[in-house]
Formats: sequence, structure tokens, C-alpha cells
Amino acid sequence: MNDLCIDIDYSQLFKHGQNIGGDVYYIDRNENSNVMTVILSDGLGSGVRANVLASLTSHMASKLSLSTMDLEKSAEVIMDTLPIDSVKGISYSTFTIARIIFSDDKSFIRVELAEYDNPDSLRFVGSEPVEWDKTAIRLKRKAAIKEEVVYSSSFELNEGDRLIFFSDGVAQ
Repeated sequence: MNDLCIDIDYSQLFKHGQNIGGDVYYIDRNENSNVMTVILSDGLGSGVRANVLASLTSHMASKLSLSTMDLEKSAEVIMDTLPIDSVKGISYSTFTIARIIFSDDKSFIRVELAEYDNPDSLRFVGSEPVEWDKTAIRLKRKAAIKEEVVYSSSFELNEGDRLIFFSDGVAQ
């Protein structure tokens, strides 16, 4: 019997004087399958407005990610749905989506990852950082000022491996 588990956690700090943040962490699992999604979304701005935008994005990402649609297509649908700020010309929300697929005994854990405008995710085997191949999906939405890129990748995780993703709040 394999005693491995998938351990998922998050940490969040709010701006001074605020009780709600613009970053939303969301985890969901389809109880009829061995698939779960972990989403981090960062809404434009801060406070309630940013939280609403990030919540909308993360819930949409979860529902699409748990569907039969492939993750790259899910990310494109999200991008096509997200409005663009008319002043800044950027998307109202960023996201990182991890679809985790695993066997009953956790002897097989596969991660499909879609990243849009958050800092690059980090992956570790033990204490060693690991780089992996990512495919760039280039989108040009009509109202966007810049070309937008969603990075897609997939890989297997083994015992002791870690995957870390975070919003640009860490860099700021």
C-alpha cells in the first residue's frame, strides 16, 4: 500500500487595513474521478473589486479544468471571456491553473499546468530546482495593448517533488 498523499497549501497576506485580497486560491475535485484542480488568480487592483475579478476567473477555471476540455483550450476560453481594462489595456485577472491527475494509490501523479501573467511557477525535486518545457500559446485580443501568452506544460510528480506558484504580489 502506498501512503503518499498530495499536500496542497497556501499563504496569503492582505494589504494593511483590508480584510479581503485581490488574490484568490481555489481548489476543487471531481469526486467521481482522480482529478483535482488548484487555481491561483490575481484580480486587477486590490480589495473587493480585485477579489470579485479573481473569484470569477478561478471558478470559471475550475469548472473548465474539471471538464473533458483540454487545459490549453480551457485557458483560451478563459482569456476570451476575461474583459480588458480600457485604461491599462490589460486583462482584469491573471491565473495559474494546475490540473492534477492521479492513480488511486498515488503511484502516478501527472500535472497539467496553464500559466497566464503570474510569475513562473517553481518545481523542485527534493531541494533541487527543475526546469521543464513549456508551450507558449500566443493570443491577440482586440482591446489588448500587448500580445498575451499563456504557457502550457505537463509533467509527472514523484514522492518529495514540490510545485510552487504565486501571484505578482510576491514580487511587488
